[in-house]
Amino acid sequence: MTTTDRTAPRTGLLTVDGAILHHEVRGEGPLLVMMPGGSADAGIYDAIAAAMTTMAEGLTPAWGEDRAAPEPAAVEAGAAAREPEPMAPEPERAIPEPEPTAPARPEGPQGVPPEVPPAQAEVFRRMHANLPVFLEHVLCSFSGYVPDLVALKTAAAPLVVGVGRDSRALLPAVAAEALARRVDARAAEFPGGHIGLTEAPRAFAARLRDVLLAP
Repeated sequence: MTTTDRTAPRTGLLTVDGAILHHEVRGEGPLLVMMPGGSADAGIYDAIAAAMTTMAEGLTPAWGEDRAAPEPAAVEAGAAAREPEPMAPEPERAIPEPEPTAPARPEGPQGVPPEVPPAQAEVFRRMHANLPVFLEHVLCSFSGYVPDLVALKTAAAPLVVGVGRDSRALLPAVAAEALARRVDARAAEFPGGHIGLTEAPRAFAARLRDVLLAP
């Protein structure tokens, strides 16, 4: 099988409770599942797919316009989703004031930055279309979820929490590192910021390979 064959996506539909999920599979060998968050879809992994499929088969689910059923899925997460342990407050941590930002740059149709190449512009268009579903059905339930710390701490598979090197002061990274401390997990730093896989895809893929292969 050639490299082109290994990295070409194989698409399919998976029926779950309340939804039909689009997914894309690349490569062969051990399965690596990459699930986009927020309003994103499988397209955000296109840039790192070729690098990752040299070591593992990759499965990237997606949802939203053209890629899933209109209603969000109800996913059973096993023991980690049952009887969550109340979380004690973390010690307060000072969050630096954000740096002054430059004026907003002009955007193309449906919020696509003008410098984005045509292939990625389609990804941005789908993400823009996903926003209503994300805001109505996902954001609040996701933000208010309380994980089962006991289940995470005693799980057979080791848990590694990833944070972006350039976004360590942002709330998602602060919460991720707090979770790692609570369950005695390792926090691994990745290149870029909150979406480093699109900002520095080659470096992100290399770092992900190192984390996955670490003893």
